[in-house]
Amino acid sequence: SSHWTVPTHPTVPGLPAEPSSLPTYQHTLPAGGCWAGEPPVSCDSCQEAPAVQTCLTCTASFCAEHLRPHRDSPAFRDHQLCPPLRDLQQRKCPQHNRLFEFFCSQHGVCICSLCLLGHKTCPTSPLEQAKAAAQVSRRGKRSPPVPQRLSCSSAESILFTNCSFETSAYLLFLLQETASRKKELIRNEFSEIKALIEERENEIMKAITEEEKRVWNKFDYIYSVLGNKKKEVLSLKDQIEMALTESDDVLFLKVTRHLNVNPIPHSRMQNDKKLLWSSCSPETSSQIEMQGYAANITLDYNTAHSTVVLAENYTRMSISDTFTGHKYHPQRFTDYRQVLGFQCFKRGIHYWEVQLQQGSFCGIGVCYGSMERQGPDSRLGRNSKSWCIEWLNSKISSWHNDVEKSLPNTKATKIGVLLHCDGGFVIFTAVGEKHNLIYKFKAQFTEALYPAFWLFSSDFRGCIPVLRVSPHKAFPLYEVGYSLLVYLLLFRW
Repeated sequence: SSHWTVPTHPTVPGLPAEPSSLPTYQHTLPAGGCWAGEPPVSCDSCQEAPAVQTCLTCTASFCAEHLRPHRDSPAFRDHQLCPPLRDLQQRKCPQHNRLFEFFCSQHGVCICSLCLLGHKTCPTSPLEQAKAAAQVSRRGKRSPPVPQRLSCSSAESILFTNCSFETSAYLLFLLQETASRKKELIRNEFSEIKALIEERENEIMKAITEEEKRVWNKFDYIYSVLGNKKKEVLSLKDQIEMALTESDDVLFLKVTRHLNVNPIPHSRMQNDKKLLWSSCSPETSSQIEMQGYAANITLDYNTAHSTVVLAENYTRMSISDTFTGHKYHPQRFTDYRQVLGFQCFKRGIHYWEVQLQQGSFCGIGVCYGSMERQGPDSRLGRNSKSWCIEWLNSKISSWHNDVEKSLPNTKATKIGVLLHCDGGFVIFTAVGEKHNLIYKFKAQFTEALYPAFWLFSSDFRGCIPVLRVSPHKAFPLYEVGYSLLVYLLLFRW
């Protein structure tokens, strides 16, 4: 027969080289089938002295004193005696309450004499004979008949069990070491991440502090300039009042000649006052007429999708699935219902407004003239050449370079667009009594920008979607910036 060998394991630093060096645990089985340390079987007659033998016929255990009748009296001569047995009930047939006398090798169970009728066709043998046959089978034919020697197969089983136990203990040790190393590694990685986050937080806080200081210094400088200007005006006022008290005509003319100040037009002063109050109180006057920034937008017929209908001097667009009046043009959109404005802007500040129809699925934005006219990249906001705000299913989103950002909803039906080419931003506002900011894109524009519009058919709503471009000349003043306003006021004066 083959023999089991103890498997070897790769050497791991800090661990034992072989499982044989790990501690082993053995269980001692005493002879006779009784565990070491168990109390002896008590005599069933006196319940005090230990039993020396058990009578299988009486199904009771007796000490030396109470066993004497079995040895001396001829009446007990036929009783079967054996070494003390602890639980005789396990040796009884549960069906007939008789001791087991035979073994059925077919069913592998012990049976009594009354059970033989149910096992007539089975190979049966007395318990002693069955035990002897089992012992011979376990020892094997090649093993010498030594009673205390284990069979070869039993030795192999014990060796395999010990080997498996040691291997399991070794693997458990490896698992604990691996888990410890992983925990330490994760702890170090997260410590580095925390350090980077703290460093980034400090950098951002430092940048915000520097920006706050820069803006504060700027306003402090403006405040000091205004203070000096105020002092000059008050000093000039005092000199003028003093000159007015001069009664001598010659002296009066000499004094006023040195006080010759260019008068400020009253209209300019009123406008500057209005600008200043508007900047300080946006809730009082949230918009101001800026004629120089308003842009009159007309829609470019050559870029309109074949289902887009233009009307009202090319300032109104709508969708018609039956309209096929557009001819082929290389600048025309072929996949999405879009149209561009005819005007383009390379520099300066420009503002226009768009009237929405309630419930329309649409998009408003700006794009480069080099944006694709067909394919997935031809849709507004889905490429790096366009910026837009999109209304879809009562949801507002900003789109640029195929990146979406959800925005707070608004019920406004008129949207203002402020494009600052030189400043590098485009602002979308909800136009009403107040101009509420919807979103602001910041970018370094490298090409001329065109107003861009997108509509989606809403026939299931029972209405035709419409967009209308309005040439309104107003936008919120607070987007200009207070510092820019003060700068303009100082140099105009």
